[in-house]
Amino acid sequence: MVGMLAILVLSFAGLLYFGLPRDPDFDNPGYAACIRRGHARYDCKMHILGTGK
Repeated sequence: MVGMLAILVLSFAGLLYFGLPRDPDFDNPGYAACIRRGHARYDCKMHILGTGK
């Protein structure tokens, strides 16, 4: 029980210290809209870069 509580506390502390991972491509509104429509990240990157069809 104490071990589980320690893991939970350390995980939360790590989250506060390091923050949540963030995808910098979400600054591009076209990429963000593509992801919201349910497409795969790779497909959206290829579409935004102009190499997709």
